Amino acid sequence: MEDYRSAKKDLNRAIDINPKYQQAYYYLTAADLSLENYHQAIENCDRAIEIDHRYSYAYLIKGKAYLGLNNFQAAIDNCDREAYPKGNRALELNHNLLEGCFIRGAAHCDSGDHQTAMFNFYRKSILEPSVGNYYNLAAIQFTQGMYSDALKSFNSCLKSDNRLKFAYYGRANIHFEFNNPELALQDFNTATDIEAITEDKSHLNDEHGYYVRGLAKYLIGENLTQALKDLEQAKEIAAKHQDKDLEDKAISVINDIRNK
Repeated sequence: MEDYRSAKKDLNRAIDINPKYQQAYYYLTAADLSLENYHQAIENCDRAIEIDHRYSYAYLIKGKAYLGLNNFQAAIDNCDREAYPKGNRALELNHNLLEGCFIRGAAHCDSGDHQTAMFNFYRKSILEPSVGNYYNLAAIQFTQGMYSDALKSFNSCLKSDNRLKFAYYGRANIHFEFNNPELALQDFNTATDIEAITEDKSHLNDEHGYYVRGLAKYLIGENLTQALKDLEQAKEIAAKHQDKDLEDKAISVINDIRNK
């Protein structure tokens, strides 16, 4: 019911009755994540790990909490099996804990390590094909100029969900790069049609989504005002995530528009 504060009261009561109740800690930290109480989530994860140092989901949630705090190295440390071959991190404890791949990929992406991010998103999309995993992979491939690979990933994304507007915007940009203006305009129009009838809250902190849409509005839609708005948003989120590469790309396009 998303009543996280009431949930926390009951969960804390459960822990008072049984201080070693791992599942209660799990949902308690999940509630804190939803409330963006990241420091509290980390503290409760540590309490769970004290009970059982091999509780993989506690490391996973710690990784998510550190990601929320923009502490990317700590997020990676809590999900990175390769960096700690003898440790007790989430991916070592449960190799099929695919959410760890996502957190690690997001952390590497936000810290500007796109090659490692791409590896983690690719791994997750292979092991768990889904629209979100394909989109994350496509977004990184596109911003790295791997247009053929990005086109395949956007196609896979749209096979899973043909209503994802940012995938159409991304694909429109690729068609433009490949000198296919008719296909570019077709995808651009499809994206704008979807945008008119849907509200997408899941991309509010997605610098790649704003970047591909702003770029498409500039190159294909020729709406410079809206393009600047999206690209400024992409730049701002990228700076918050310490993604210098994407921030620089957004600034470059912004300068091109302003110099017209």
